[in-house]
Amino acid sequence: MPPGIVTENDAGSLVTVYVRLRGLISDEWEEGSPPSTAQWVDRYIEKLPFGIGRTVSADPDTGLSDDPSSWWLFPNQPKISRKHAIIRWNEATQQFCIKCYGSNGADVNGEGSSPFPS
Repeated sequence: MPPGIVTENDAGSLVTVYVRLRGLISDEWEEGSPPSTAQWVDRYIEKLPFGIGRTVSADPDTGLSDDPSSWWLFPNQPKISRKHAIIRWNEATQQFCIKCYGSNGADVNGEGSSPFPS
């Protein structure tokens, strides 16, 4: 597992946080600058692997559970797929990896990523 930081969550329990995700979400996103309607969203990852999508679904191939705390859900965002992306820790490279399954791709640190072929 990656190195983590022990902190207190909203419920007052101590948890290990591995990474903070921060991004912009908008239904009106086109190439270039974010639209004025884009909203900043934040999430701390406490469990790995971690899914991003519109619905919770287990994925035995990746080890992703159907526990809602293992997912960052965007149920009302049509440009985010049901299973849009999975974040995991690569022990060999000691890095976080994101695999995008969504047809709209994903940006990581401003770099675009196409969906991976099935």
